[in-house]
Amino acid sequence: MWSYRVKRYVLKFIVAAFFCSILTSCWDQVEINQLAIVNMAGVDRNPKNGNFEVYYQVINPSGMSGQTGASIKAPVYVYKVEGKHVGVTANKSNISIPRELFADHYQIIIISKKLAQEGMREYLNFTEQQPDRRTTVHMVIADSPIPDIMNTFTPLERLPGRSLKSSINNASKFTGKISEFSRVKDVLKQMESSKLTLLPIIKLSTSKQESTSSRFEQIDADKGNIRFDGAALIKHGRMIGEINSKQAIWYNLLNNQLHSFIQDVEFPDKQVLEVQVDGSPKVSNKLMFASGHPSLRVNIRLKLKIISNTLNELLTEDKINEIEDRLNQKVYEQATTFLEYSQSKDWDVLSIEEQLKKKRGSSWNQFQNDPEYWKKVNIALKIQSKVTTTGTSIHPYKGD
Repeated sequence: MWSYRVKRYVLKFIVAAFFCSILTSCWDQVEINQLAIVNMAGVDRNPKNGNFEVYYQVINPSGMSGQTGASIKAPVYVYKVEGKHVGVTANKSNISIPRELFADHYQIIIISKKLAQEGMREYLNFTEQQPDRRTTVHMVIADSPIPDIMNTFTPLERLPGRSLKSSINNASKFTGKISEFSRVKDVLKQMESSKLTLLPIIKLSTSKQESTSSRFEQIDADKGNIRFDGAALIKHGRMIGEINSKQAIWYNLLNNQLHSFIQDVEFPDKQVLEVQVDGSPKVSNKLMFASGHPSLRVNIRLKLKIISNTLNELLTEDKINEIEDRLNQKVYEQATTFLEYSQSKDWDVLSIEEQLKKKRGSSWNQFQNDPEYWKKVNIALKIQSKVTTTGTSIHPYKGD
């Protein structure tokens, strides 16, 4: 006859054995050394046969670890596959790359300028149909040959994809020259509308790429590096034009996609004061009737921080008001100039056509039937700025 204590131990053993029996090992686990982890991808078309060319920049784990000795291993390797369609091309990667392709964590997708101008619809549709798609990945347009971009090592941040992504995040946060709404999902969202999407343009700072690991032994970080240079306007998945970095600021401001930017304020005596928009500007627009015709009213409110002051006067209340008035006038002039330039290029940067389509009522019908009427809509800009931060000194030091 078993004692109570023995029965309890036997019961515990049986329970433990049962749970151990239903546990499974990681029989389907894929080891890290069996994966080709993609850091960045590039897409182009072969000009001779029209085939898609896809470049995969794969992470080399041993090249990312601490290295000693004379030789430095490459942190990434680039593979190129080509096919008539995007799906066929992607499938060929299983032949050319000796590991299982793992593209769930790539940072950037690069599209050649030529392909962007022809149209990216096939690639975007392919991306949207994938169950493991990553539509939060940023898209950029390459104004240098895709092979040169893909075969360039970046300093400091050794993964080029991560380097470009960090630059986009920093530039959108502090300069306003790049929009954070430059992801695959942002392009897909506007595919069936007349709204535009702004994608950054990149190019090499020199004509020759830095494709050897000796790049990491150079002190000149700008030489041969990848840099941002303006932005591409995308409509229906196709590039219809491009603007420079300064113009991108006004596009992002007018479309409420800007966090911060720096602007100088000039005075008659050639003195200059620099202010920074402190916090995201408040932008609103409303399409309404004015004198029997559609009018778009755009209101912009800016909070300003003085960051550089060379004025010879104290920052009195009157001087602060003058700074605000001068900045209002300058922003108005710059934004108006950009709008006029965009209209001359047939770019509806304020999505007026789309707003007209959404209006209901018989009074709007006559304007909705004309797809070019958006050019005739009056745009009324109103800029209101307020200096909220002046620093700890209201007068620059003179030293005398």
